[in-house]
Amino acid sequence: MTSQLVAGALVELVSQPGNYGILEELNGTVATVRWDPGIDMSPTVNWKSGSLRRVVLPPMVVSLGTDEPGFRLEAAGEHPPKWRVQFFGGVRTVAEAALRPNSNLDPVTKIKNGQIGSFKKFRLGLVTRHHRLAHLHDDLVSLGHTRVDVKPHQVGVVHRVITSYPHRFLLCDEVGLGKTIEAGMILKELRTRGVVNRCLIIVPPNLRRQWQFELKTKFNEVFSILDTDTVRHLEK
Repeated sequence: MTSQLVAGALVELVSQPGNYGILEELNGTVATVRWDPGIDMSPTVNWKSGSLRRVVLPPMVVSLGTDEPGFRLEAAGEHPPKWRVQFFGGVRTVAEAALRPNSNLDPVTKIKNGQIGSFKKFRLGLVTRHHRLAHLHDDLVSLGHTRVDVKPHQVGVVHRVITSYPHRFLLCDEVGLGKTIEAGMILKELRTRGVVNRCLIIVPPNLRRQWQFELKTKFNEVFSILDTDTVRHLEK
């Protein structure tokens, strides 16, 4: 019974597990599904292709809408499917359409319920976490995130600013030594590390477009130019 596709059963797509819906009707090869709120998928599925399956409820479930936790007991009906569930207030018969797997469980309980992900997904998550931590603690994360030929003295300047707290510095190199590049690298580094969320750059009027262009093309940082006319427009 637990694997049979019947009206009122809790179902999910094989390719998108965890996105739940209620099977409303089977008409030939077409299944009509009422997906849970927030799930943007077609209400009709060709179930004969094997893309749709019935969800096997784990022992630990929650009541839809109230999130009341319970322990699934035995089946109490097939058309539509119902289950006897032990809640804190006692045992009640609940339609399968009103039950969902309890996802708010500790890892040990999830393992006991058979809610174990694949090794491939675990490995992918582990590698992703490793790279994120490495980037957060590398000397300079932004070196590989810019479209510039970095000079050794620029790396030294950026490293000194980033590793000093607070980050309050004046960049006073000679003309032509790349102060714009240094400032862009510092900004990119601080944003990548999550230290800076917003940035205000004040430049002479004749250099506004140049700074905007340099930051976009070399560091993929998008800035809006705010002048008197822009501010007046926004105020209106």
